[in-house]
Amino acid sequence: MKNRFIITISDIHGSKQFSVHEIIKKVIFFAILTFLLIGVITFYYVKFLNTKVATLNDEAESFKGKIITLKEIENDFKKENKELSVLNQDLAMLIQDNSDKLSSMNEKLHEVEEIIGIGPELNASFATRIEQAKEHEEKEKKRQTVHIKDTIDQVTQQLANNAKKEKVTAIQKALLLNSIPNGKPLTYRKISSKFGYRTHPTTKKKSFHAGLDLSAKHGTPIYAPASGVVVFAKRKGAYGNFL
Repeated sequence: MKNRFIITISDIHGSKQFSVHEIIKKVIFFAILTFLLIGVITFYYVKFLNTKVATLNDEAESFKGKIITLKEIENDFKKENKELSVLNQDLAMLIQDNSDKLSSMNEKLHEVEEIIGIGPELNASFATRIEQAKEHEEKEKKRQTVHIKDTIDQVTQQLANNAKKEKVTAIQKALLLNSIPNGKPLTYRKISSKFGYRTHPTTKKKSFHAGLDLSAKHGTPIYAPASGVVVFAKRKGAYGNFL
């Protein structure tokens, strides 16, 4: 019985014994131990894998968020790029427009230079040519101012000479002014008939009206607008009282 292992199995029919060699016992023991060890290792390895998977899932979610953020940034860049493209087109059109205006101004400046009698210097810039035109214009203005001043002085001297030759006395001036009608002869409501051609109110024919009819209330005072001599003062047909 040495180096043997006895296994006893009991049931309702009795007991049975099995004799197993010690080596087989050790093999079974190590097999069980190996199985348990494999089970423990498998358990911890599976736990490690689960932890790793959870970490990877978290990282995947984080990467998804970053991808969404990057897509939003990409869309923003596309939008800004589109706006910059439109702005670039506007700037190109503005530059072209300004270039056309500059060319037009250059042509007009050349015409002005030809009119005022100056020619552009070789390799002269647009600003230099404008400055030259301004200087020439200032000189021309000064020359014209001097000419106008001389002309005014001559006219003033001529008027003074004429005043000395044709001197009018104060009495003559007063008589002259009093003889010139000025002011309103009466306070009127309206002009009932203007000077010129009209349809005559009585004959109903078109005729030339050599006067100006003023409408006013009955009894409104009438004043002579200038000094004079009464040559007629009585009733005259449709005119009524005529002075």
